[in-house]
Order: sequence, then structure tokens, then C-alpha cells
Amino acid sequence: MAEGLPNLPTAWFVASNSNPVAMHSMLFGAQVHLDVLRGPLMNIDNPVRLYHKIQTMRLLQEELNKPSNICYDEVILAILALLANEVETIANNIKENKIQSPFNSPLTSLQWLNIYGSISHIEAHVLALRTIVDQQGGLENIKLEGLAEVVLL
Repeated sequence: MAEGLPNLPTAWFVASNSNPVAMHSMLFGAQVHLDVLRGPLMNIDNPVRLYHKIQTMRLLQEELNKPSNICYDEVILAILALLANEVETIANNIKENKIQSPFNSPLTSLQWLNIYGSISHIEAHVLALRTIVDQQGGLENIKLEGLAEVVLL
């Protein structure tokens, strides 16, 4: 846990429990992590993961179509979850990286470097994230603790 963000887990937990789009996006991301932990037995068509992904996309669309009172921090959180948790691209990239590697380092799985280093971001999600952050006046206007730092990465 970062020294400067001691309340980050609590803040994100509260955000995910106070807004359905944030809740489903976090459950989607959690299910992706569980699927990846299963390794070679990973089910690309996991119904729980797909349910939360579809709910996230549906609720995100509803949130963005509201004329006012849009919860932008939760929208950004949902887009980040969609952006960083495409299990199909993670699975494909892990297979490709294992084939292309001239050696098998014992440190590749340290803190999931092999997983996070294999994520391909969907360009449409990146563009949507940039657009929403710009519309809100930049990263300094994100209120959810630690979210601006994650977007910055």
C-alpha cells in the first residue's frame, strides 16, 4: 500500500458499493484475476466474468446517456476495468510471449509481471478514458482517492 494513500482500499470499496457500474466493473476485474490464476485451465467463456462485463457495459452506457448527475469517477473506474482486463488478449499475449522468449526467467511471475506486462489495451477504451478525463478538466478533478494516479499510469 502506498504511503501517501492510506485510505485507498476503503475509498475504492465504498465507491464500488455505492454505484452499480463501479460494482460490476470491479467484480469483472476480480473475475478476470481469478480466471488468470487458473492458468492453462482459464475459461475464455466464463459466464460469471461475461455477465459482469456485459452489466458493466450496459450500466456504463446508461450512465453516459444520463442528462445530468453523471458519476464521472465511477465511469472512469469502469472504463479502466474494461481497459485493463481483456482476458482474451491477456491469454493470447501470454502464449505468444512464452513462445518468443529465448529463456524462462524465474522472475517473470514476480508480482504478476508476466500478466500485467501482457495486457493489450483496447484503443476505444483508451480514447474514451482520455475524452472523459479531458471533459472533466483533467486528472486534478478526479475525486476518488488514487484513481488519478492509476489513470496516469
